Amino acid sequence: MANRQFHGKRNTGGRPRREEWVKLKYRLPAVKVNTEEFFAIKEKAKAAGVTLTEFIRQSVLSGGVIEKVTPEQMKLIRDLAGMGNNVNQLARQANAAGYRSDAERFSALGVELMNIIDKFKDSKDVP
Repeated sequence: MANRQFHGKRNTGGRPRREEWVKLKYRLPAVKVNTEEFFAIKEKAKAAGVTLTEFIRQSVLSGGVIEKVTPEQMKLIRDLAGMGNNVNQLARQANAAGYRSDAERFSALGVELMNIIDKFKDSKDVP
């Protein structure tokens, strides 16, 4: 302090305080659970493929947690979509060649494959 002289003013340098509503993160009160409940919640978070914190956040905000699609399920969706595309191409070729009954059957199979994919996607949206 020997190098500084006091001029009667407080040092006001530095970044100003943020307003309360501008904060990026807030802390919520801790939730107390017993051992059995803790491990049940932890297992549910692991099954959903999210962290424990993210699981609790989603549970509180939306009332449920949507399970992530596994890589195996994604491969199945891609395979089904590919099959649907192949069936649609066959239907177009059969229609162009004059095989109207075959084209209608292929079109029906393509619609059925797309319905399976849609049902799977819809089931993932439900908590």
